[in-house]
Amino acid sequence: MPQLRVILRSCIFILGCGGIRDPKLNSKLAAVIADAKSKNVPMETINRRLSAQDITDPYVIEIQAPGGIFSLVETRCKSVKSTRDKVQAIAKKYGFKVTKSNQGSIASEFFEHIGVVSVAHQKALENIDSATELAIECGATDVRESEIDIGVKGFEFHCELNDVDSVRQKLVSRGIDVYESYCPYLPRQKVAVSAESGRLINEMYNRLREAIDYADNFYDNCDLTE
Repeated sequence: MPQLRVILRSCIFILGCGGIRDPKLNSKLAAVIADAKSKNVPMETINRRLSAQDITDPYVIEIQAPGGIFSLVETRCKSVKSTRDKVQAIAKKYGFKVTKSNQGSIASEFFEHIGVVSVAHQKALENIDSATELAIECGATDVRESEIDIGVKGFEFHCELNDVDSVRQKLVSRGIDVYESYCPYLPRQKVAVSAESGRLINEMYNRLREAIDYADNFYDNCDLTE
């Protein structure tokens, strides 16, 4: 996993816990710092992110394209209006536009916001049966076997947003090495798009990353076809 991704998700958890930046007082912060350090992210870099003042709680800017394609740009920029304007300027070059509907309506109608704790295959967790047992014991609502990162196979434990840290801690207490924990938006239903359209959408995401500070994650309902 790229180091930056770990750092950005650390910030999301910090802000999602009321902004408490002392790991002794914020167990979620302590957990994500441990995750970041385990992936060789320097403490200097982590502290630089923690000291940032131009950020707010994570929110999404909703954009859409013809054919029922919806995308969520998750960011923490304090200046919401200027960020929306930047997203609109770039998105329209790719056939997208910022939605005019009530903020959050696209996210709630077409996506499910959940907590995920991912775990790589390991001796104490070798198959879906043992993972299902653990999911029940730890309070997860679902568990799926998947590729949790590029070239890394394992399990995703799904749970309610407020239960992420609890599930993570219960897994750790049972000797399980947690890969990462985060809160993605999963599409309720996907729309088929061509490989070329998928390439252009990813190009748009890259341009948005370059233009917008703290553009953390991108979610869409696209299902790439050959």
